[in-house]
Amino acid sequence: LQGDAEDPIIRPVYDSQESIYQALVADLETALGLFDPSATSWGSEDLIYGGDIGLWMKFANSLKLRMAMRISDVAPSQAQTWAEEAASHPAGLITDNSESASLVFLSGSPNQ
Repeated sequence: LQGDAEDPIIRPVYDSQESIYQALVADLETALGLFDPSATSWGSEDLIYGGDIGLWMKFANSLKLRMAMRISDVAPSQAQTWAEEAASHPAGLITDNSESASLVFLSGSPNQ
């Protein structure tokens, strides 16, 4: 913070939008491959979906679809592939608000 770094980086390298989204989608695909709906549930340890693996899979597919929409101007063919994969995945997509990923922190004021 003092500006006295031994080797300061004056011209940082930036990753392209496309490469960042490709890495994110690869991580989502890895996660989808690891989900096992028949496995023991996380139960109360899962503060978002209460251990429902199917909802986690829908969330991952919905994120993949959103990323496809975000990258559509940069790589339209890649975006179309991701969108089709997300929409055709057996787990499906989030279809209504009750399936949204949300974390209720505390039930009392001011954290409602």
